[in-house]
Amino acid sequence: MAAIEQLKLTLNEQHVSEDDDEYKVEPQPGLTDQQIDNLAQKLLKYAGGFEFYGLGEVTFDGVGQSGFQEY
Repeated sequence: MAAIEQLKLTLNEQHVSEDDDEYKVEPQPGLTDQQIDNLAQKLLKYAGGFEFYGLGEVTFDGVGQSGFQEY
């Protein structure tokens, strides 16, 4: 399943914080093409991904790959 579908599935789930507060994931508006270009220029020059110990590797050069497939 693609990352966008995974994210959409989480929108319907109820989550509980460490303090037993219930909450849902609330997406913010998408970025404009210009904002995406600016972010890509800054972020991808800094890092092409990262290792998130306990969850896996996230790379920004693989289409449809995120390292969060199980979520």
